[in-house]
Amino acid sequence: MQRLLGPTWLEINLDAIAQNIRNIKKLIGEKKELMVVVKGNAYGHDVLEVSSVALDNGANRLAVARLEEGIFLRKAGIIAPILVLGLTLKEQAELLVSYDITPAVCEYEMLEKLSKSAIKMNKIAKVHLKVDTGMGRIGIFPREAMSFIKQAKSLKNVEIEGIFSHFSVADEKDKNYTEN
Repeated sequence: MQRLLGPTWLEINLDAIAQNIRNIKKLIGEKKELMVVVKGNAYGHDVLEVSSVALDNGANRLAVARLEEGIFLRKAGIIAPILVLGLTLKEQAELLVSYDITPAVCEYEMLEKLSKSAIKMNKIAKVHLKVDTGMGRIGIFPREAMSFIKQAKSLKNVEIEGIFSHFSVADEKDKNYTEN
């Protein structure tokens, strides 16, 4: 079967994005922070445009999939906190610290590298701990979380900023797995 391709376009309504951000912020309240995920060029919507609109309308933080995306935002002048949701390598610790980008961490060796880099640069390495609740991608197991947090807190120049997970079956009608 031959697939026919026609002219296509994508129209981004930045006013709608701005209004959505303001509505979400109104729902959660000013005391809670809002992180907007802009991975993959803001899902093809232009990462710089969407990031600027989101931050101008109440978002406090941004999240990306890869370190390179975070560096791109920093070089474009974005100063808001940026979290890398995906895996970062120990070899990228210095870049993370120097660009003040927060990695998702699930290995003690990575924490050690971040600590050493932060001490060397006289900075604080901020991290979010990633807990694997069933996706099987990256993350520490829930039963290891407390021990991992204690290890992280023992390191100099490392600050645990948050902890998160990606539920593997959050969209299912049966919520038993997610709720437990």
